[in-house]
Amino acid sequence: MLEKNGKLTPKEFQQIKSHVYYTKNILRSIKGLEEIAEIAGNHHEKLDGSGYPEKLRAADLSTLDCVMTVGDIFQALTEQRPYREGLDPENALKIIEKDVQANKLCYDAFSQLKAAF
Repeated sequence: MLEKNGKLTPKEFQQIKSHVYYTKNILRSIKGLEEIAEIAGNHHEKLDGSGYPEKLRAADLSTLDCVMTVGDIFQALTEQRPYREGLDPENALKIIEKDVQANKLCYDAFSQLKAAF
């Protein structure tokens, strides 16, 4: 499904979203990775509560959640996909900046990423 050239069906999208549960459960089962499991499990949450799996809002996210989310979004935007070209880093950073300005924790994480470019 990750290589599909076109829009995912609702069923396919549900299957893709399930990776968060598997990741979280696998990491939780490894002693010492409990905090990492939570961060990895939250990397598709969005500041406005429209993310998944738990529809968490900005106030529910930790600094590390924001770091992981910003990095994940950046990677997704810049990576070549079968259905679109990857964006150059500058344009990807502009898109992310619009989304994170409302949350200081996430904006700080974003600023560190931006400084690397």
